[in-house]
Amino acid sequence: MRRFDYPKITPPVGAKSGFPVRLNYPTNEQQLNGANYTAAAAIGGDVVTTKLFWDKF
Repeated sequence: MRRFDYPKITPPVGAKSGFPVRLNYPTNEQQLNGANYTAAAAIGGDVVTTKLFWDKF
């Protein structure tokens, strides 16, 4: 399903986000490595629905 984005999955009613395609950074990463954590905003921030470079389709 993740490889081809098929079949399309309908999110449940009241879902807080779409289908997660990546993991959030851990909380201690924000505290201990703040400079690189903010630099990672170039990929779309710390959002679970941001697709990675190899999953753009």
